[in-house]
Amino acid sequence: MGTSIVRSLVRLLDSPVMLGLMACGTFFGLMVPVGAVDQPVLSGPTPGHPERLCPMEPLSPLERRLQRELR
Repeated sequence: MGTSIVRSLVRLLDSPVMLGLMACGTFFGLMVPVGAVDQPVLSGPTPGHPERLCPMEPLSPLERRLQRELR
C-alpha cells in the first residue's frame, strides 16, 4: 500500500500541469516588489575607487567638466 501512494505522488508531481504550476509558483514567489527594496543613495565613488586615492589633488579641467555634466 505504501508504494502505491509513493508512485501516485511521483506520477502527480511529474505531470506537465504540476510542473507548470511549480514553475509559475517559483517565478512569482521569488519576485520582490520594487518599492520593498530600499535603493542606496550614491553620493560618489566607492572607497577603493581611484578618485578617492588622491583626494588632495585638484580635478583636471576635463574631470571638472565631466563632474558638472554628471550633476
